[in-house]
Amino acid sequence: AAAFQLAQPITTTCQNTVAGPPLKSVMFELKAGSDAPPDSERFRTYAIFFVQALVDHVLSTFPGLSLDDRVAVVVPNERFLEGFRACLGEVQPETGKGQLETLLAARLAVLEQRSDAESKVQMERIKKIREVVAMKLRVVSAAEASRYVPKRHARVETKQHGRVYVQLPSQMIVVDTVENFHGLERLIVIAVGLDEVGSPEDTIQSRARLYCAVTRAQLFVVVVNEFKHRGCLEFLGHVELQKEHREV
Repeated sequence: AAAFQLAQPITTTCQNTVAGPPLKSVMFELKAGSDAPPDSERFRTYAIFFVQALVDHVLSTFPGLSLDDRVAVVVPNERFLEGFRACLGEVQPETGKGQLETLLAARLAVLEQRSDAESKVQMERIKKIREVVAMKLRVVSAAEASRYVPKRHARVETKQHGRVYVQLPSQMIVVDTVENFHGLERLIVIAVGLDEVGSPEDTIQSRARLYCAVTRAQLFVVVVNEFKHRGCLEFLGHVELQKEHREV
């Protein structure tokens, strides 16, 4: 978080001295200028890489962890929020499934195809991830989540015509703008599309957004962004962690 502070040389400190997991990143290329994709395609691309971050970093690092009201997805503004949520919520006409559910299934398939997927540890991890993803994910705003009264996560079984139907509990993923997350925290934060390049004022706003998003996390942060030349996150394309830090 200190890398994005505007007031220097103030040092950001934590209430404890335990080193947490390093910041994770999912960076990707998007054409710019006259070759830039339309907004619908841009938001769909962000949705794909958000799911990659959720599966590869969050669920793989914490297999079996319930996501319910523990994950905050922070986006830059209302326009981005509207387009991004629309992509996550759209229904696929071929399958009748939601886009978020479809993307999660596709990413899990990629995870299973990896070279180490046959190891006992990896198979157990994928099993736990599948159990979490089997619960329906609901995308809600910060205001909706604040009105939520927690309930015990229990299977609901109903009998109809001699058959037993199992209804798994749903899980909330909070998706909202940086502004709407002021004063709020979550265990895990995924910062999506916060880095922008333009005027000096745009750079300052990007740093402020990133600082706010990173400091909303209690434990774990992932940034998802297109590569921006001279952007605040450009350095992540040139960083390689030492082995001991990769295994944290």
